Amino acid sequence: CRGIYTLALREGQLRFGPETYREDDPMASPPGTRYEQPPEGLLEVFRQKQPRVLGPYTDEYGTFVSAFAPVLLPENQQVVLVVGMDILAEDWQRMLRAWSAQTWVNTGLALLCVLGSGLAVVWVRRASPQSPIRLRLWIVGPVALAVACWFSYWILWQKENSSDPTGRSLHRLLLQSGREWQRLLQSKAQMLRYLFAQLAEQEELSEVWHRRDRNTLRFLAEPLAHQMKEQYRITHFYFIEPDGTCFLRAHTPEKHGDRITRTSFQTAVRTGQDCWGVEIGKQGTFTLRYVRPWKYRGQPDGYIELGLELENLTQELSRNLGVELISLFRKKTPLRRGLSTGQTVVWLSRGLGDVSGLGGGPPNPGGIVFGRSRAIGCRP
Repeated sequence: CRGIYTLALREGQLRFGPETYREDDPMASPPGTRYEQPPEGLLEVFRQKQPRVLGPYTDEYGTFVSAFAPVLLPENQQVVLVVGMDILAEDWQRMLRAWSAQTWVNTGLALLCVLGSGLAVVWVRRASPQSPIRLRLWIVGPVALAVACWFSYWILWQKENSSDPTGRSLHRLLLQSGREWQRLLQSKAQMLRYLFAQLAEQEELSEVWHRRDRNTLRFLAEPLAHQMKEQYRITHFYFIEPDGTCFLRAHTPEKHGDRITRTSFQTAVRTGQDCWGVEIGKQGTFTLRYVRPWKYRGQPDGYIELGLELENLTQELSRNLGVELISLFRKKTPLRRGLSTGQTVVWLSRGLGDVSGLGGGPPNPGGIVFGRSRAIGCRP
């Protein structure tokens, strides 16, 4: 179950009520939020006062199969609210395919047993055509043997499935982690996009950046960096020249003048669009980075980058899943020199030579297992 929530019908509109989703969950809806794309048939739950299962359907939060049950007032049988329970459509389809495949396998094995028994009878009859057919030996016996074989297989299958609940739970958890990670990245990318809209309203900041006045820019940007860190956990705030030279790091203003070569920045330069992705920096810290080509009075004027360190993202993912996670990365990716300053963020308590092929940190609520690919998203 992905989550449980409540819905109320107010003035012809569906409104969310209390729910089990955490506030920082991408699927969370504050009480009173309008349900914009409810599934067909949901309103019938209010009218008919009967529970229903709907789906798969797609709304603004994703694709689900959901069960809805009305809560009635005992004195007048009026619907107070409806309780909903979601399961991701991917999980639903996966379970259906698994049970369907198992049914076909069981049926096939039973047919093969019967067919094999029949072929055995035919072979014996051809070998000894003159001998009389004994019903118990050649018909009842093979059928009983086929049923016994199928029943034995069914018992073994039940035993195997019941003896490995941890493995199945872990598999589901890994699949859910991947989906939650992608949703979390999308949610945070939208948040960063919102912050860029706020920065665009800072006319004095744009003017000073256009003049390339580092001291004044630092004076204006440092309070903004501190405010965004306190409110949104933003850890990186860059002003970058068109040639890739870092003009100012508002989060560490003493460091500037180096070249930015990360993929997200290069993609933004090449496409002229907003680009974002999870990448490792020169200090060895994994960060969700969002790069925007900046414009001053309609003309290109360098780039601004905001970043959210992975520690904050994985702690949030860990809270959403209710489990402890660890962080892993490919040993060949970070530079040894960069890791010396970034190890407190990615939890490198061991040296690079301690683990073959991988580096990692101790179990904690703020880690995540990394895949092989690095997703870069672009938006015009």
